[in-house]
Amino acid sequence: MVASFNQRLKHFLTSKEISHEFFAKKVGVSRSSVYQWTSGETEPAAAKKLLILKLYPKLSPTWLLFGRGEMTVEGVKVMAADFQDMVNESHPLYGFVSNHLKDADKASELLIQAKDDLIENLIKRIELLEAVLDDKKKEIERLS
Repeated sequence: MVASFNQRLKHFLTSKEISHEFFAKKVGVSRSSVYQWTSGETEPAAAKKLLILKLYPKLSPTWLLFGRGEMTVEGVKVMAADFQDMVNESHPLYGFVSNHLKDADKASELLIQAKDDLIENLIKRIELLEAVLDDKKKEIERLS
């Protein structure tokens, strides 16, 4: 288990061979910000974490945010596929296992869509809250 957020992000980038420069451009931050995130100097804001999960839909939110489970959603599918390959078609449990694995794939796809919808909703809420906060700051400055 990779302990901290910065270690998990660094592990993800390294394992997928994603450069800091490419990742920074994709997320819309400077390369130095990505360095600070992966070195543990700082941590991205919640909106950026959600954006990362949206940009990389196969990245498991549970793993990235809390360090639990598999790094990628596809990791679960790969394990299921490996298990399916181990069961010979003539084995009495083959049909049972095959059907359940297909159901698991469908459930995974639905979960990914639900995760994407939730992330989109949270990003919109954060943007709205940031706009309200900016308005309040302007109002305070005007009254000062």
